[in-house]
Amino acid sequence: MKKIVFLSVCCFYISMANETQNIQNANLELKLTQTLKNLKEYKLKKDRTILNLEKALKKVKAELKNTKKQLTIKNKKHNKALKRMRKDLQETKKNFLKVRNELSDLRNEKSAKSMKINKMIQTAINQPLIIENVTKEALAPIPPKSIATKLSWVEVVIEDDINIRELALKYYSDSEAYPKIYAANRSVIPASLKIQDGMILKIPITDNFKEQPMILNRD
Repeated sequence: MKKIVFLSVCCFYISMANETQNIQNANLELKLTQTLKNLKEYKLKKDRTILNLEKALKKVKAELKNTKKQLTIKNKKHNKALKRMRKDLQETKKNFLKVRNELSDLRNEKSAKSMKINKMIQTAINQPLIIENVTKEALAPIPPKSIATKLSWVEVVIEDDINIRELALKYYSDSEAYPKIYAANRSVIPASLKIQDGMILKIPITDNFKEQPMILNRD
């Protein structure tokens, strides 16, 4: 009887142990299944992330390539525009220098014309007095001694646009001595006292007469 009880107790404990082991095995299988599921999900998530990253990287590369292409086109346009601007600048600078030189020439020409006009105005202002002085000296009576004595003179060719006052200054060191020249050349010099290049005039030899290279001959 005791033996039967003992065997029954042993079977009970063995049964309990097996049940416990089965429960533990089931739990382990459940954990393993969950772990495998988690690993699979992680792998899928990882693969999806890698795929997304690859897509994003591919997109970035495409955008970079397109941006580089656009920048290359823009740089070409900018370089072309810059080259054109430099050419226009050189042309503008060239035109500016040309206009400045022309303006300088016009100013010089205007200054020369102004000087010439002022000289003409001054001559016109002094003309009545010149004619009056020349007329007085030309009409003045010649002393008998002067008539009896032959007047010596030299013959010169007018050049360099010299006027009668400058001619008197050249040969007599006195611009106011021009009536002597006019008196000796009344048939050549007009009443305006204007002399021109190429005219041949007689210059009376007086005490203050000075020899000049323009002399042709002496009487």
